[in-house]
Amino acid sequence: MNSSVDHPDLNHRQSTAITLDFTGPLAWPALVGFLVGRSSPRMECLRDGCYVRTVQLGAHSGWISVNADDGCLHVEASSSLMSVLPALRVSLRRLFDLDADPLQIDARLSSHPRLAAMVAGTPGLRVPGTLNGFELALRAVIGQQISVKSATTVFGRFVERFGQPIDTPFADLDRLAPRAEDIAQATLPQLIGLGLTGKRAQTVHLLAQAVAQGIIRFPGSLA
Repeated sequence: MNSSVDHPDLNHRQSTAITLDFTGPLAWPALVGFLVGRSSPRMECLRDGCYVRTVQLGAHSGWISVNADDGCLHVEASSSLMSVLPALRVSLRRLFDLDADPLQIDARLSSHPRLAAMVAGTPGLRVPGTLNGFELALRAVIGQQISVKSATTVFGRFVERFGQPIDTPFADLDRLAPRAEDIAQATLPQLIGLGLTGKRAQTVHLLAQAVAQGIIRFPGSLA
C-alpha cells in the first residue's frame, strides 16, 4: 500500500535524506540565526542546532530539517516532498547561498581595514535567501520603519492567522507560510487588527492581490 496516497498525514511524518555540498567555510550559526530570528517559530525555528521549517511547493507541503558539517548540509525532508525534491534542492542552495565562493569573498573583504576583524570573527558569512518570494515581500512591507522585534511579532500574527495548519514531528512547528491568495481575501480591518497601520495594511493587501492574480511573480521562488 502506498502511504503517500492512502495516509497523507503519515507522509508528513516520514522523511527522506538529501545532501548539499558547498565550499567552506560556512557561518552556519549566524546564517540560520538570522533566518529564524525574523520568522515565526510555528513555521521556522532551531531544534538542537538543526534548522527546521515548513515548506509549501505548489500543491505539495511538508517540512525540512537541516544541519551542517564540514563541506555538507544534511537535509531531512518529509516524504510528502519526494516528487519535488529537485526543485527543493535548487531552492535550498539559494536559501543558504551555497554557491557563493567564501574564500574569494572573505579575502576581498579582509583587504578593507574596517572589515578585516569582522570577517575574521565570522568567516564564511553568506547572504540569506528565501524559499518563498511572497513571504519575503510580506516581511519587507511589514518591517518598514519599525524594529526587527516588532516586525517579527506582526509577522508571527500573520502566520497564526493565515498560515495553513500542517502536521510535523516537531513540537509547535505547525503552520505553513501565509499565502497571497488567503491574505488577498482578507479585509483591511482584519489586517490592521494584526498590528499594521492603515497604509501598510493597504500595501499588504494590494501586494497579495497582485501576487494572487499573477501580476507579480517571483522567479526562482517555490511558491
